[in-house]
Order: sequence, then C-alpha cells, then structure tokens
Amino acid sequence: AVTCPPCDQTACNTALCGSAAPYYCESGRSAGGCGTTPEAWNNTKMCTACCDTSNCSSSRFSCGSCSTEFCEDARRCAIKTPYMCTSGTSEWGCTSTPGFWPLQHTCSGCCDVTSCEKKCAPCTAAQCSVNVCPSADPFFCTAGPLKNGCSNSSAYFGDASQCYDCCDASACATPAPNNSTK
Repeated sequence: AVTCPPCDQTACNTALCGSAAPYYCESGRSAGGCGTTPEAWNNTKMCTACCDTSNCSSSRFSCGSCSTEFCEDARRCAIKTPYMCTSGTSEWGCTSTPGFWPLQHTCSGCCDVTSCEKKCAPCTAAQCSVNVCPSADPFFCTAGPLKNGCSNSSAYFGDASQCYDCCDASACATPAPNNSTK
C-alpha cells in the first residue's frame, strides 16, 4: 500500500491541497497535484514522493496583530473583513475567515486588523484646548488624514483606518459646537 507521510513545513507552505484531497505530490510529473487517497500517487513515474497535508493549515501561519505600517495604510481592510494578506500576490486582500489566507498560495503572511482598533484614552488638557467635537461625538481624531474628525464611537476610527490616534473628549470641560465627521 502506498503511504504518504505528513508534509514538512516547506511542503505545507507550497501545497494547495484542501481537506477533500489532502495527499500532495511533491516530485515527479504530477508535482503540485493533490489526491483523495495516497494510492492516487502509486505510479512512481508520475509521482515519486508524496505527503499528507492534513495537518498543514494550522502549521503554515496564522493571522496575528498588524504592524503600524499596515494599520495606518489607506488600503487596510475594514473591520467587517478583518483578515488581511500582508505579503504575496494577494497583499491587501481581505476576508472574514481567519483560516483563509494560510491556505492560499498567493499569500505568505496575514494579520487581523481588529488589532488596529484605537483605544481612545481621555484627552489631555492640550488636546481638550483644540477639541472640535460635540458631546454627542466625543471621540476626537488627533493624527492622520481624519485629524480633527469626531465620532460617536472609538471603533469608527479603527474601521476607517485614516485616524492614527484619538482621544475621548467627553471629559473636556467645554464641548465644541456640532461639526462632526460621522
């Protein structure tokens, strides 16, 4: 009987086999092919070495926190599709499925853009002095293309990806007149 040992990390990084056909031909004329059983590769002229990709999806890579570079780029994914490819031909691609990018040969790294969400600290006295936000929209963008923008939710700045820092102006002594951006 033909057996295919578990794939090593190198094979896992290149194999495009899914769970329906997890047996990967590593070398021979059928190199790169996937089979439903190890016996699919019983012709040594067609496939001289095979491996089982069943344990690859979790071992290739996972989507961790995004770097500042990716968090602050206008091309960053929205919170609704937070898993972003960070390298490869699918760079800047977005999905809502955490395990999607590790299975794609067009992506060799990814991050979760929810790590980019801003946690707006209370505004400092200096920030309060330039605050333009009304009390209904107390979250004040202090850096980035949305600088001086206001929102009723700190999550808006993380979703918009155009605000690099923010503060909560609800503790400022005098709220500004109503001229919010959202």
